[in-house]
Amino acid sequence: MESAHWWFLMKHESGRLQPDNRWSTFNARASRMFGSRPYKGAARHQRCIVPASGYYEWVTRQGLRIPHYLEPREGCLAFAGLYRHWHLAGTSIASTTVVTTDAHPALQWLHEKSTPLMLAEKDFDRWLDPAIEREEDLRDLWQPAIPKAMRLFPVSTAMNNARDKSDSCLQSVGEVQMLDESYRREADDFQLE
Repeated sequence: MESAHWWFLMKHESGRLQPDNRWSTFNARASRMFGSRPYKGAARHQRCIVPASGYYEWVTRQGLRIPHYLEPREGCLAFAGLYRHWHLAGTSIASTTVVTTDAHPALQWLHEKSTPLMLAEKDFDRWLDPAIEREEDLRDLWQPAIPKAMRLFPVSTAMNNARDKSDSCLQSVGEVQMLDESYRREADDFQLE
């Protein structure tokens, strides 16, 4: 396991490496990564798994951004990722991006366009296999999936402040939903309390 900076493209500035904010490269769309200039080399040769204890999505209701946290009931999530190594003055830094895919039907009310590409354990070796270089050989992994039982719940709007690192960012302030491959929820089912 290696630590990496979550922003794929870096730049040299003031004698150090930092995110290149000219482009948004914290996510790479699965359906476009093999043809996208910044990602195509990594899509063929530098795939990785980004472990995560969970992730946040926001829903806007009645003008208020409401954060929700998704976490596995056990273990951690395995996001498909791409990585790259950067070098400057004898130092090296790894950068990464999380691959996204179409939103899972159970999560479209939460984010209608995309969700992180979550890999099932049975798919780890294939995703990481450097001998697999063709898009066609990986495309079936891009199907939206909930690979393990998960919990989904709203958290405090204090999460909307990026400086807030308190435990309230992980504490439920509403109904906890259990998700698995059979979970479905319609946007109209959401009620703001």
